[in-house]
Formats: sequence, C-alpha cells, structure tokens
Amino acid sequence: MTTHAAHHRPPIVDDDPDLPACLAPHKLSPAEIEQLRELDKVAGRLVRAGVLPRGAALQLMRYANRVAAGFVAPRIKLVSVLGALVRAAREGTLTPGAHWTPLADGRLAFHVPSALEVLRQRGRTRLRLGELTRLVQAGAVYRASWIIDTRRRVTFRPNDRRRALVLDEQAISGRGPVLAEPDDYVLPTLDRRVPDGRAPEALAPAPNTEGTK
Repeated sequence: MTTHAAHHRPPIVDDDPDLPACLAPHKLSPAEIEQLRELDKVAGRLVRAGVLPRGAALQLMRYANRVAAGFVAPRIKLVSVLGALVRAAREGTLTPGAHWTPLADGRLAFHVPSALEVLRQRGRTRLRLGELTRLVQAGAVYRASWIIDTRRRVTFRPNDRRRALVLDEQAISGRGPVLAEPDDYVLPTLDRRVPDGRAPEALAPAPNTEGTK
C-alpha cells in the first residue's frame, strides 16, 4: 500500500533491542486510515460489478489491515530474542557449558536464566525471565520448528544437568538478520488469516485467457 503520509506517524524509538525500529508497531495516521477506507470502497465496487468475489474482497481487506497496522509486538520480541541467543552463543558472548551447550542432533540448548542475564547486561534484550517464559510458551505453538523443547533436562557439564530451552539453530539462523514471517503481521483483533500467507494480488480472480491463445 503506497502512502506519502509516513511523516504523520509518531516517531519510533530506535533504542529497544527487542523491537527493531523497522519492525516496531505504529499507529495509523489519518491519511493511512483514509487509504484503507478507499481500498474498501474500491473492493466493494468490484464485488458489485462481479469482477471480484466477495470472499476474496474480505480476505484482501483483512490482509491490508494486518499489514497496515504493523507487526505484533510479542512475536517480534520472541524472534528477536531467539536470534540474539543463537548469535550470542556462536559469537562467544555466552559461555559453552555454562549458558548453552550443543546437542548431538545439531541443536542448541540454553540455560535461559543465566543466558538471559548475560544478554540483558550486554544490552541485547530488556526482557525479564517471566516475560520471556511466556513468549516461549506461546511461541512453542506457532514456532514449533524453531522451539524444539522448552524444559528439556540437558547435561551442560559433568554432574551438571539443568532444564534447558532447545532451539533449532539452522531454522532460526536461516531467517537472516531480521527474523519475521507473514504470521507475525496478524493482529490480535483479527481471528482469521489469509490462507497460505498469500499476497493480496493472489486473492484476485485469475484472468480469463480463453480466446487469447
């Protein structure tokens, strides 16, 4: 959705490691709200003209509202801190055998309380243990390929077994520096999603090519 009203948005504070500025939620400006209304009117006219199915128009508006309102903060916080854990382990910020340990299956196990404290001290997150625990418990449902286990008993060192958060490093690192997926756009007030994460243009009816061959 193109807009020239970005300057109307409230400024985004760029000092929160858990909400990168490029992903931070924002309130819609009056101009952006008006654009959504105009899009809704256009979709309505197309439906009445028989050009666009009603179901596709509804899906288009749901998608437009989700994207316009930005990312859902808790999901962005989760993917940001998971990425921070993996990077801190590989960079040496976290100590193997104390804060994390590699597992035989190639996955990484983190002792969350101690690892989180290091990340907080280094300014890589502001999350507290209780909030991170809630985010991880919710994320285990919609990020099951990333979060393998939330409380697995793991041997960090001889005679040192602790509960650990087990992550799939490849699944997380493969996302690149910005860890986000289409589902991260879903707003809490919307209970239905665009099927298969399709883009708006994918919701329009296929063009009639009969007689053009």
